[in-house]
Amino acid sequence: MFLTTNRFPQECLGELHQALSSEAAEVSGEDFAILAEDEMNGREIKNSIKTALVLAEHEDKPLKLEHLLVVLDIRKRLTTFERPDEERKVAKQH
Repeated sequence: MFLTTNRFPQECLGELHQALSSEAAEVSGEDFAILAEDEMNGREIKNSIKTALVLAEHEDKPLKLEHLLVVLDIRKRLTTFERPDEERKVAKQH
């Protein structure tokens, strides 16, 4: 898990624990590498996990890595879209 804050809301931790414990989470080192590509603060992590949980619940499935990857992909596209042109050019160079 990649939670980086001690100010994580207890209700969110409970939901996450329940979702992950209902079916063993199988996360490989490769999966962690993919998740580590994005720099996020605690609030962004919390919001991404909560959104992934909503997506999983909507599909009536347990939380999976694929749900989180969908949320992170959308977040990345929105973040890039919102940047001014100059910042987008710099981001594409990296």
